[in-house]
Amino acid sequence: MKKSLKCFARYIPVNIVRRLVQDGSEPVLGGDNREVTIMFTDVTNFTSYSELMSSSDLMRKLSSYLDCLSREVRAEEGIVDKFIGDSVMAVWNAFDEQQNHTYRACVAALKCCAANDRLNMMWDSYGWPGMNTRFGLHMGEAVVGNIGSSERMEHTTIGATVNTAARMEGLNKKYGTRVLVSETVYARVRDEFLFRPIDRVVPKGNSKPIDVYELIGTLLECGTIMATDEDRGRCLLWREIYDLISDSEWDKALIKLKAYLDKFPDDLAAQHHMAQILGVNAEL
Repeated sequence: MKKSLKCFARYIPVNIVRRLVQDGSEPVLGGDNREVTIMFTDVTNFTSYSELMSSSDLMRKLSSYLDCLSREVRAEEGIVDKFIGDSVMAVWNAFDEQQNHTYRACVAALKCCAANDRLNMMWDSYGWPGMNTRFGLHMGEAVVGNIGSSERMEHTTIGATVNTAARMEGLNKKYGTRVLVSETVYARVRDEFLFRPIDRVVPKGNSKPIDVYELIGTLLECGTIMATDEDRGRCLLWREIYDLISDSEWDKALIKLKAYLDKFPDDLAAQHHMAQILGVNAEL
């Protein structure tokens, strides 16, 4: 029985297995509303990457990669809801109450970045291409429970919060960022992490604009995921520029943006806002 339960827990979260055994009842369709923090991950250019390897080699390498990220999620008491190809959907506060679930999710995202970097360094030493990952986080209400049919169910988290978290991840490609979070995540943990504002957007499927922030690092002593002095200085420069953009001070913002891009020419977020300002001036 113990061996069977252990094997079963490898297919669905162990919390569900434990609850089914303790309750002694059959699972039913339906769920409950809960405040959760959701994290989505995705590998950059995975389709092109997969064409470089045989199916068996890709499976072994992908499994190693997913195991690496999953360990960091579990270490911060998150649940891996599902794997979607090379992507991971992780949830916090889906089962037991976690007062600091948004904080734990942000720490997990930063730890996943560090673990991904270490894995890529190892692969690089073997002459193998790395897997570069983007992350998106959002916090809000969602339904946690069983969906499907009476014969086959899946325990998962669904709702607009999940969709928005996925959109946060997808926006990284546009802004050249690695970890993007929504305004609800930022508002909850702004005093514990270094963020920089990126843009105000209307994600696909949303009716209202939301503010999007890049998660840089922790403000507290926390090893390799702590924000550096260079990170803090760069964010201070950027915050001044972003405030000017928000106040529609186009001329002042343009001058400071040009100086900023001289220092950080590869910053796609800065390039995006530069193009937006130039477009506004052209219209005027």
